[in-house]
Amino acid sequence: MNDVNLDSLNIVQGRLKIVAKQLLHYWNERQKKTPLDEMTVKVLGQIHDNSEPLEYYQNTLEILKNLINALPSSQSEKIDANSCHEGFMRWNEFWKNFASKYEETLPIKVVHIAYESWVKETKGKFCQFMDLWQFCMIKGTSEACCETVGSIMNIHVGRNRYLKPDNFSKEIVLRYNLGPMHVLDNPKSSYNFVQDVYNRSKIEFVRKTDRPDKLSTKNLIKSSSVSTFEKRREEKSHFPSSFWEN
Repeated sequence: MNDVNLDSLNIVQGRLKIVAKQLLHYWNERQKKTPLDEMTVKVLGQIHDNSEPLEYYQNTLEILKNLINALPSSQSEKIDANSCHEGFMRWNEFWKNFASKYEETLPIKVVHIAYESWVKETKGKFCQFMDLWQFCMIKGTSEACCETVGSIMNIHVGRNRYLKPDNFSKEIVLRYNLGPMHVLDNPKSSYNFVQDVYNRSKIEFVRKTDRPDKLSTKNLIKSSSVSTFEKRREEKSHFPSSFWEN
């Protein structure tokens, strides 16, 4: 290997900087953020300076309002910035002290550990801010939720159904958000979802028998396998069953 001089090293270093900038540019292009994502990172994704109490109070309240305004209207209308403000300040101070114990690690890398410790310490005192934090930091960007939706997409694509984009999108949204089918089949409700679908294409999917004693459900129109399926669907539902029963 030939010896290299300082000029050659500088040239290589300059080229590497160019490559690094290009990679960062392409990464940012691929990571398009919604206004809510950007505000979440700005408000909850960093530790705010609390050296000046008055300025700290005003700044945290202002950015908290901006974050709430970035939420969907159905969510922002239910959240009061003043009710969440004290919790936000206490959380920021706790995170700052917690992160100081991990000087060699970026604060955002230990935020989940810090938040878990803070929730245990406060014992649910700042529940309104906790709901806001969890919605923005977990429910909106959770890797588990993304993987769940991704798996559902793969299932729908892999069945050779050749869905058009609009119908494909509808099926994904329904599959992820709808409650258990047997709960949606509520005769007391003003709108019976299952009955509506059945009226469009009348196909029976329920096994029938004349021996109720052979079924664990003791119900002639519901087999044990159907009963087990219904229980599992209730457990996996993203909303409580009571939400669909009303």
